[in-house]
Amino acid sequence: GYSQNLDEGSLTISYGEFKEEARLIDPKYLPQGVLTDGFSSTIKSMYNNFTKSQIGICLLHASLIMGRMLKKRLKDKAELLSKEFFNIFKNKKHNTDQNPIKKIGQKLRRFKEKIKSQASAISAEISQWVDRKKQGWYQTIRAVNMPKTTTLLDQAHNVLERKLFMMKHFHYQD
Repeated sequence: GYSQNLDEGSLTISYGEFKEEARLIDPKYLPQGVLTDGFSSTIKSMYNNFTKSQIGICLLHASLIMGRMLKKRLKDKAELLSKEFFNIFKNKKHNTDQNPIKKIGQKLRRFKEKIKSQASAISAEISQWVDRKKQGWYQTIRAVNMPKTTTLLDQAHNVLERKLFMMKHFHYQD
């Protein structure tokens, strides 16, 4: 089932239906890791349904959300800063670095300082958002077997499924 409500209870029920359907196909079904969009209701509902799975936050979602936050307020500098934020997570060697969390923490700190110097009006909002989300990003990076972002194919399917879902309630006038 697809939930129209995005609160934790509705998502828990929706993901619970998915879990039960998957178990009908494979009784031992349990994902090793799950990437989420980073919203607390999604994360909590995943923890409720998949208690033994590692839950991480898709680093692409983080970059897209940052881009939207910046674009709202900094039209001229937003694109450059968005790319810079994305590049913080772009390093494919995260799993082989001695201490990738320390390196990413330093890059995030420098990014927040740059935002503060270039866009002090929104620096507090961005800094708080980064601080709230970074533990989820760190968890994703620490999980060796978990992908760090969704694949392009997954992203395309998500876009199509959302559009089709929205269209199923659309009726033509006679």
